[in-house]
Amino acid sequence: GEAVLDEYEKVESIRAQSDRAMRQAQTKQEALLSSLDPDRFERVQDYVVALQSISAQRGHLLTIRDLRYIDTAAIDSMEAALIAAHERIGEATGTYLSDAAALAPLNARLVELDAKAQAAPSVAVLREPQQGLAALASDLDLLSELMASLRVDDATQRTKIVEAIAELYARLNQARARAEQRRKQLGSGEQVAQFGAQFTLFGQSIASA
Repeated sequence: GEAVLDEYEKVESIRAQSDRAMRQAQTKQEALLSSLDPDRFERVQDYVVALQSISAQRGHLLTIRDLRYIDTAAIDSMEAALIAAHERIGEATGTYLSDAAALAPLNARLVELDAKAQAAPSVAVLREPQQGLAALASDLDLLSELMASLRVDDATQRTKIVEAIAELYARLNQARARAEQRRKQLGSGEQVAQFGAQFTLFGQSIASA
């Protein structure tokens, strides 16, 4: 009798855990779907974050689907809703990126970081814009991946978007190369200055001996 009771309590505990995971997933998905309004998106990052969030939620559903006693029918329904949302946001992303002004914020960010890198007075100060350029490269990597997965029926529109991203990539690579050259120049100058200071100090120590 105790063995039967223990097994019953174990089953009930697993059911409770699965039910809790299901409720949490449903609450999270409801909040996510209600936030997916492309008309309110203002930057390309808004579209990127939306698509990332949809993919993350699908991954979470895939994880909890393996739980015992989980409602797999409900999971399948939720996944279907996410697939539809991904297609909808994907189409909106393609439309947004087809506008010449869509990448303007990234262009402005690139110009600003490039200027900061070239004006950096030291390697330490240069580190911040270099990190910013690296982060921008990651954003462009993500955009490229999105374009590979997004369904854009208009071939001309897709080509236009890809070319715009490629052009920005080229300018970014040039800015990163200039920043690296600047780092080498600053590093050499700082080494010379450090050597001169040490040499002066050494000379003064000898003179005072």
